[in-house]
Amino acid sequence: MSHVPFSPRVPGVMAVVTAFALLPTASLWAQNPSPDSASARELVGSVATGVHFQGFAFGARSDVDAAQLLLVPLAYQRRLGGGIAVDGYTAYARGTVRRGDEVYTLSAPVDTWARLRWTMTPWAVLAVGVNLPTGRERQTTQESIVAGVLSNDLLGFREGSWGLGTASTVGISTARQFGTNRVSLGGSYRFTGSFNPRRDTTFTFAPGNETRFRLGLERELGTASRLTAGLTWQHFDADRLDGKNLFRPGVRVRGDASLSLGEWNVYGVGFWRASGDLTVPVVSVLGGFVRDTVVSVGWQALAAAGVSTSLALPRRYTLRPSLDLKYLGREERSGRGWMGGVGAVLPVVVREFDLFPAARLTLGGLVPTMDSLTYRPVRGAELSMVVRRGIRRASRRAAVNAPGTSLPARRDDL
Repeated sequence: MSHVPFSPRVPGVMAVVTAFALLPTASLWAQNPSPDSASARELVGSVATGVHFQGFAFGARSDVDAAQLLLVPLAYQRRLGGGIAVDGYTAYARGTVRRGDEVYTLSAPVDTWARLRWTMTPWAVLAVGVNLPTGRERQTTQESIVAGVLSNDLLGFREGSWGLGTASTVGISTARQFGTNRVSLGGSYRFTGSFNPRRDTTFTFAPGNETRFRLGLERELGTASRLTAGLTWQHFDADRLDGKNLFRPGVRVRGDASLSLGEWNVYGVGFWRASGDLTVPVVSVLGGFVRDTVVSVGWQALAAAGVSTSLALPRRYTLRPSLDLKYLGREERSGRGWMGGVGAVLPVVVREFDLFPAARLTLGGLVPTMDSLTYRPVRGAELSMVVRRGIRRASRRAAVNAPGTSLPARRDDL
């Protein structure tokens, strides 16, 4: 399960491929009260928490035997006056990796992020975000093993980095309506700070700054159908270790599309990362430093597709089952793999609380770094329970759905 050490881009790949099931936000701003009531209370935000368990068991001759993650998140979103909205996220995580008789554990809060968005005009939104270093940036060798395994793109763990230092992001997005078509365009720039990633060393690591652009398209296909598509381009500056170039990643491109047909939704995602350059030291047979050299880190491609629907149950309950399949390809054979999953969410309303119990089973194959010829089986399971409560305020009219005021799926969604 190879990864680039101390990379700030983990586990970002699957974060943008799979929806963050812990924090469901669909239809939040559509749940407005009727304007006919003078005492109507409009929905202006929400607070959500829960617990999420994710675990995998790996076949014989894999790099590790098992990996698990227990996550307790807390998310907040609130629409303020003047077209301003705020949202934020933090979590406590406990990761465990077992290899033979050895068990490695990393248990700590993760970084906290907060964001403010201002709808400057009906068609333009300015966003400013900050990543607060509340997580564990400095890790022991054993803890870095846990972070490395949990950052595997194919597995898609909800957290894998724990701490990435201070960062800030500024972005702007715009959207225009052309009949039944809606075109959006956005760009952002992320500034990153430096930190010491290891407890047994004194060097500093500075992740590269990120530039991102996205083009999106939405088209209404009748009263209950919609087609959405997008193209995202990312560029990262070189990661620096003690002021020297460590890793210069290649350009990243992601394309995504989804089709909603009544109660059915079909989606597809393609992600491609160009080859990068990793600087490594050359050491003599006596252990002395000779020089630095640059080696190529090969390209990587990830493709995913899935389908979901809604099934009516007795007592007005609705079950939302889903099926997905993904494949990870790499220039190097090690690290390649595939995985299929089936799951379901059963939303339940209890008084003023929305409950989202969910379960998912996965089965796949992965080529470990120690065996670059054979796919080794991977079996996984996920269980989660999310509790969300809306934040309301008195209003004499129904709330207006301001553009860009819903909680993002992940912290890097600007």
